[in-house]
Amino acid sequence: MTTSSLTLLETFGSAGFRWVLLDEEENSLRILLDASAKKDFLTLAKKQGWKKQKDRSGDIYLYGMDHYWYFLAGDCRLTVCFQLACCSTLNNGWVPLDKKINVGALDRSLDDVNRNLARHLAPADELCYLLAKCIYTDHQFSITDRERLEHDLLGANEPELSFKLSAVFFHFTPRLLELLRNRQYESIEQELWEFAEY
Repeated sequence: MTTSSLTLLETFGSAGFRWVLLDEEENSLRILLDASAKKDFLTLAKKQGWKKQKDRSGDIYLYGMDHYWYFLAGDCRLTVCFQLACCSTLNNGWVPLDKKINVGALDRSLDDVNRNLARHLAPADELCYLLAKCIYTDHQFSITDRERLEHDLLGANEPELSFKLSAVFFHFTPRLLELLRNRQYESIEQELWEFAEY
């Protein structure tokens, strides 16, 4: 993580924003931010040297979803999300995950000193987010995402997890959990597309 990123995370911690770190790569951060903090966040980010970028992606945001914000500081990129979402299979637009996952996600978030001063989603919420991201958005399970999924699977409450996953994966949920527990990541997406008992 770059110095700019660490400084920003430290500032988040002292500014009282409700946020979580969703994804982290070498020069890139993606966070979920409470939408009510947009104005204050923008002011703070500018003070910290982050420049808001014009969205040139042409992405479509469905169901009234807030557009992502993109920032740049040196060679570090920051994406700010206001809902947990994934790409739609129909038109490649962004769709928010079900309310069962999104509503209260920031309230349920947790501190983790092992994650670079960041807050993170509660295990069941993070599992839903990561699975939707890996299957619908990325079409792959990175090593980092696999490690996070395995960690969250140990910490998630089983009934809560099944309840939330069923809002995204419907009747495929039991099979998805079986594949996940057996670490059969390569089979998940294909089996989901072949599944016909929704």
